[in-house]
Amino acid sequence: MDLRVENLPLPLDRSLYQEAIDTYLELSHRYIEALYLFGNVRYPGLSDLDLLVVPKDSYLAPLHLSLRDLLPRRFDPILEHDVFVVPLSHLDACRYRLSSPFSLVYGRDVLAGITVDTSVATRVCDALEATNNMLGYVEQLRRMGVLNARSCTRVFNSQRYKEGLLM
Repeated sequence: MDLRVENLPLPLDRSLYQEAIDTYLELSHRYIEALYLFGNVRYPGLSDLDLLVVPKDSYLAPLHLSLRDLLPRRFDPILEHDVFVVPLSHLDACRYRLSSPFSLVYGRDVLAGITVDTSVATRVCDALEATNNMLGYVEQLRRMGVLNARSCTRVFNSQRYKEGLLM
């Protein structure tokens, strides 16, 4: 597979992640019931920012929560994806988040009563889904002919968490 490599990761100051969260909250707090951080920032510049947002119970609130629409371009190196938006009525879905715990950043802790499902069936389903997603990702790379090094490193590195679920 011939791929052109682009976007090599560069080290960043760890404070950029907190600055991104602070800026995001400053611009969107009136639409947020709760904001959680998950994942980790073990390798600043390579690690991305993982946020879960529980919007206020308002029909239009989710329309005002996109990280990419709100944050300046200087935060792009830490944004692999947008925030994950989960309404209050669907919080039970968070019980299937197995890789890392949620850490409350803002608002009331609406996930306090949610127990993580660590059953064998859930772990196997999670690993199978990750494998299927990875195959699709590799096929997309093949079609595009471009390997975004920062993104690929993040995506491929995430597979080690899925492998750990099966142990």
